[in-house]
Amino acid sequence: MLLTGQADVLELKSGAVLNGSFVGGTASTVRFETSSGLQVFATTDILAITFTGESASGPISTVYAEPAAPPAKPASVSVPAGTMLMVRTSQPISTSSVRTGDRFSCKLDADLVVNGVVVAPRNTPVYGSVIAAQAARRVMGQSILEITLSELSINGELQPIQTNSWSSEAARSGGKAVRGALAGAAIGGIADGSDGAQTGAAIGATAGALKKGDAVSIPQNQLLEFQISMPTEIKVSQ
Repeated sequence: MLLTGQADVLELKSGAVLNGSFVGGTASTVRFETSSGLQVFATTDILAITFTGESASGPISTVYAEPAAPPAKPASVSVPAGTMLMVRTSQPISTSSVRTGDRFSCKLDADLVVNGVVVAPRNTPVYGSVIAAQAARRVMGQSILEITLSELSINGELQPIQTNSWSSEAARSGGKAVRGALAGAAIGGIADGSDGAQTGAAIGATAGALKKGDAVSIPQNQLLEFQISMPTEIKVSQ
């Protein structure tokens, strides 16, 4: 609603005091006419306006308050199941060097955001554990690596989480070597009988050069994707 008055007083936060007439305004500006002409002021610069025109109740003062501050961050947030966590490894992880139960570290590659709240910013430390680490054997075997995330470090406090696991398997070892040994045994058996079979097997094994299977390795700074597997209450980074 447009308000007008005579000999009104406009007080600014800078300390200036103007006499004139309030002409009107909006939620963000005020129009005030003085002897110098019509002027427009931001409401955030105004301390008060005093209307001194005729009024049964006498002078009226109106104070324009500062805009409301944004709502404070909640102390904690429930992170729903299915929330994605993108992390980068802080060190290599390989079946040739880790064992089941070992811990490893990584960092968030993107902010963890829930309902517009940044629960944990990018580069927040994250820790995980090795669920399975099996190195292939020479005769027969396969390297298997399985890992999961277990904790977020927020404000210096470790907070438990549960995620799905990441796993990988290497090619099985021993195929070429075993075939070489069997072929040697067959050739030796044909040539020399049973004793020849034993000799041929030894020759075949040597020729086949029993090989150990490849290790499963995750290099340092590798980007991995996990998902929260169950709803988790996490204290928010302040």
